[in-house]
Amino acid sequence: LDRSRLQALVEYQKSAAPGMLAEGQAEMLIGALGMAQKTVSEVMVKLETACTLSPKDILDYAFIAQVVQQGFSRFPVVEPTTRQVVGLLHCKDLLSLREPEYDHLEEVRGRSATVGELLEALKQAGRDRQVFVCGKDTTLMALLAEFKRQPHLAVVADGEGPEARHIGIVTLHNIFDTILQAHGNGFSEDVGSSPRRHQQAGALQLFDRTRLEGMAAREEQLGEDEAGAVMSFLVATLPRIFSHQLMNKRKLMGLLRELRPQFIPKRTELYRSGFETTKVTLVLQGAFHLTSGADNCESTLGPWTCLGVGLLMPTKGSSAKYTSDFTAVALTDAFVLQIEHHRYLQAAAAAASERLDHLDSLA
Repeated sequence: LDRSRLQALVEYQKSAAPGMLAEGQAEMLIGALGMAQKTVSEVMVKLETACTLSPKDILDYAFIAQVVQQGFSRFPVVEPTTRQVVGLLHCKDLLSLREPEYDHLEEVRGRSATVGELLEALKQAGRDRQVFVCGKDTTLMALLAEFKRQPHLAVVADGEGPEARHIGIVTLHNIFDTILQAHGNGFSEDVGSSPRRHQQAGALQLFDRTRLEGMAAREEQLGEDEAGAVMSFLVATLPRIFSHQLMNKRKLMGLLRELRPQFIPKRTELYRSGFETTKVTLVLQGAFHLTSGADNCESTLGPWTCLGVGLLMPTKGSSAKYTSDFTAVALTDAFVLQIEHHRYLQAAAAAASERLDHLDSLA
C-alpha cells in the first residue's frame, strides 16, 4: 500500500470501527500519513499575521515586557519597506539586555537601543541567529528532515534565490499540529494555557536533543509539561496499563515526574532474551534493534515506542517476575525514560486505595 491508500484505509477504519484505535490515534495516523503530500504553504503562518519585530523598534523596558508576554520564543525581524525577514531574535536575546554578564551587549545596554542595533551587536559578537529560508512548495517531510540540522523556524519564500519574496513562517509546532490534526490560529509557537499547548510544548522539549543531553547529565526530572506529554502518549497507546480508570491523573503524573531522561550509548544491550527485567522503557530519541521469538525475528524501533511493556500487564501481579522474550540493542546513541516495576505498582496501589476511600465515604 502506498501512503494515500493507507491513509484512506485508516479513515475508513475510523468511521467503520471507531473503537479499534485509542482516542486520537486515528487522527494522528492520518495527519502523519498526510505529511508526504502537504507543503509548507498549506500550514505556514502568513508573514503579515505573524508576531514580528521591526529593526526600528525601540527596546525599552515596556516594549521588551510587551514582546515577552506574547508567549513566543522566537521573533522574526522584518524590514518594513521590503517586508523581508532580515534577522531572528530569541526572547533570551531580549532578556539578556538586562543581564550585566553579557559583555557583548555592553554597547546597546543602558540606552534605548533599537532591534536593528541589537541584531548588529549580536552579529559582531558571533551570536546572531541564522535565518533559514525554504520554498513554499517544500514538503513537510523535507522540512522535518531539515529541522534536524536547522533552527526550528523557517521563513517561507514564494520562489528560489535570495531575492524571492518572504511570505510566511513555519515552525516545528506547525508540523506537530498537522500530525495531531490540531488547527489553531496565529503563530503556532503560542504556549498558552490550554492542555494541548502544554502537551505540545512538552513534546517539543523531549524532541530537543540538546535539552535531553543536559537533563541526562544533570539527572534532571521531567517538568510538568514534559510529563504531561508522556502521560498523553501512554494513556492513548497503552490504556490497559495507564488509563485514568486504573490510575488517576494525579498519581500517574506523580510517577512520571520522577523520571529522568537517560543516555544510552550506541551498541548498548538494554534487554536480553531469557533474562529478568524490572523496567519498562520509553524511547525518546534513537533506534533499537530487536531480536525476538524462537525464529529470532528482527525489527527496528524508533522514538516514542515502548519496550518491556509485558512487565506491567495486569496478569503479572505484584510478585510475578518478568523474563524478557526479546533482545534490544541500541543502533544509535539514544535517550530513554525507564519506569521501575515497583514504583508503578506503588502508584497503582495508592490510586486504588484512594478509590476505595472515596467509595467508603459515599456509602
